[in-house]
Amino acid sequence: MKISQLIALVLFLCISAPLSAERVAEVSLRFGRQDNLVKIVIEADEEFVLNAITASSVSGVRINFPGSFNLQIQKDFMYETSRKDHVLMISLKDISDIRTYRLSAPARIVIDLKIIFQGNVEKPEQKQQAQPDARRQPGDALQQTGKSVLPAPQHSAQRQADPNRPPEGALKFKTVALDPGHGGYDYGIFRQETREKEINLNIARELGNLMQKKGFRVFLTRRADQYVSLEERIGTSNTRHPDLFLGIHATDGDKFVITTATADESAVDAAARLYRLSLRQNRHIEKSRAAAKSLGEAIKAEFKTDVIYRELPLPVLTSLDSPAILIEYPLADRKSYQQKDRERIINSVAKGLTISE
Repeated sequence: MKISQLIALVLFLCISAPLSAERVAEVSLRFGRQDNLVKIVIEADEEFVLNAITASSVSGVRINFPGSFNLQIQKDFMYETSRKDHVLMISLKDISDIRTYRLSAPARIVIDLKIIFQGNVEKPEQKQQAQPDARRQPGDALQQTGKSVLPAPQHSAQRQADPNRPPEGALKFKTVALDPGHGGYDYGIFRQETREKEINLNIARELGNLMQKKGFRVFLTRRADQYVSLEERIGTSNTRHPDLFLGIHATDGDKFVITTATADESAVDAAARLYRLSLRQNRHIEKSRAAAKSLGEAIKAEFKTDVIYRELPLPVLTSLDSPAILIEYPLADRKSYQQKDRERIINSVAKGLTISE
């Protein structure tokens, strides 16, 4: 009798083990909206949420779960979702700000979004102030800082007016804004032991120290583990008029990614394109692209790998009145970036920004 019971127990364990290993988790997605604010809540078992890897930007959210899952989505969810293997993708559009964080009891991933109201991108009084003066040249564009209006630097117009001068020759950065992405309860990409927000800040601090030693003037959009909205990052940079804005983020891929803004050609009148406050990046786009190329070449030389270049209409780039690029370092197979890893990134970035001096 005991032998038969033992055999039955062994058979039960053999059958139940693979079944438990193939257990499919239940994941629910719900959302709520009030005015231009949207909150998305993704709920599952605590272990499942804790081991999920989340990456977010204003164009989408990617969540890599630790196993198979069934997804229940609240009816009338306003964004497109897709699934592949253990990954859930949420495609976003018309987003000006995004925050991602984890909560417990119950375990959930929370995504806070701020929507751009189409048609309210610019206030009427801003449009009146932004109208071009017939006596002005395109290079005399006005830039608004709070309530004061200051003339834009003349060298931008001079550079555009000289077709024989290569873009690389114009790359002379003296004041640089470093923007470590995420912060506070916005973790960026996060795993159990890794938070993108912390790596971004460490890289920005160490890069800023190195560049100051090389004679640059540097300021950070955040110096501590605190949440800073996109509007605050943009406002800080536009107020201080840097020669370059450098956003620092991670990607869950295995290659470096360098992003510049997409030039907006929607306005028929070239002067109108130049003066519209929501398209301030347009007049700096060539210098932004040249900076991206210089930075990419330095990274390729250091890491012996390809660099992905892309152009996206990200608000943090398109709304800046200075050359602006965003670099994403690969975080696919790494638990964290130790000092030596950060030093390689920092040295290559600093080299890419000083090559052209």
